[in-house]
Amino acid sequence: MSDLSAYEQNCENISGVVELPVGLVKEMQVNGNKYALPIATTEACLVASANRGAKAISLCGGAISSIQRVGITRAPVFKIKNKKSQEWYENWFRENADAVQKCIKQTSLHTQWLGAKVLTDDEFVHVEMKFDTADAMGMNMATISAKRICDELLVPEWGGTLIATSGNLCSDKKASLRNATSGRGRMIKTSAEISIKVLSEVLKTTPKELLIVSEAKLKSGSRLAKAIGQNAHHANILAGVFIATGQDPSHIADGATGTTILQQTDTGIKITIEMPCILVGTVGGGTRLPTQNKWLQAIGLTQKNGTGKAADELAMVIGAGVLCAELSLLCAITSHDLASAHAQFRA
Repeated sequence: MSDLSAYEQNCENISGVVELPVGLVKEMQVNGNKYALPIATTEACLVASANRGAKAISLCGGAISSIQRVGITRAPVFKIKNKKSQEWYENWFRENADAVQKCIKQTSLHTQWLGAKVLTDDEFVHVEMKFDTADAMGMNMATISAKRICDELLVPEWGGTLIATSGNLCSDKKASLRNATSGRGRMIKTSAEISIKVLSEVLKTTPKELLIVSEAKLKSGSRLAKAIGQNAHHANILAGVFIATGQDPSHIADGATGTTILQQTDTGIKITIEMPCILVGTVGGGTRLPTQNKWLQAIGLTQKNGTGKAADELAMVIGAGVLCAELSLLCAITSHDLASAHAQFRA
């Protein structure tokens, strides 16, 4: 594939490109391995801050990151006059799982059916379909499969009218309490324990001071704001990594609904990042663009035979990057260095 054809597959009426500086979070230790994480940003101090967090976690044994759940969703909506119960529709999917998977195979060999949840609202029936799309982020794969399932199976057997292939129950590219609690894409959990010594020497704070900021900012402030999720700036790292590696930046809207949790331990503090909606891939979409593909390679990711392991790994590394940035920012707030750091580096 030439560079031109790659761009033509991702954008219409191309008139140029936008250059953004990309900084590296170096030697970030995750699950016993070291990674470099690229961040495309114009915000001074962000990469330096994330590197400070990476240094801190590496000195304390690194971060542990895991995938809690996988599944991209697409939720068509139907208008059905004589609708059945929610239980009837979900039983239908269980009884016809083989037919649904056979229908999916006509659109994609890499898409696997994971099941469906059905919610009814007046005459409308919303069907949240869930798919495993391996190493692809898979939104287009899910949309195409969902449309075929509707046309070939649901409309003929259920009756009624397909109103929209996406009826917003899947909350694609927007924040929702449903996705924040149930998850969408990859739900990840990342944690690290930071010693009192590293908190003092590298991050310039103490467990007691850090926990006060956590209580005031993450819990109290987020609660009063009625925020979905409680975090300092998950969106910052998501945006930078998504742009650098060819992900869809609009999924920052649902991706940034995660929570940062701080707990005191006998030796310091434990920081945990829970992110319910990480939609990433290592194949397809913007990952085919030459520069973005090179940054994926710089992280050390390969397709891994389309098993989904590469996209899993990318999600876990992103989780660790978010943890590093959260830790460093919260400590900078605690030590009252945030404003002075930005004053020093501003243009």
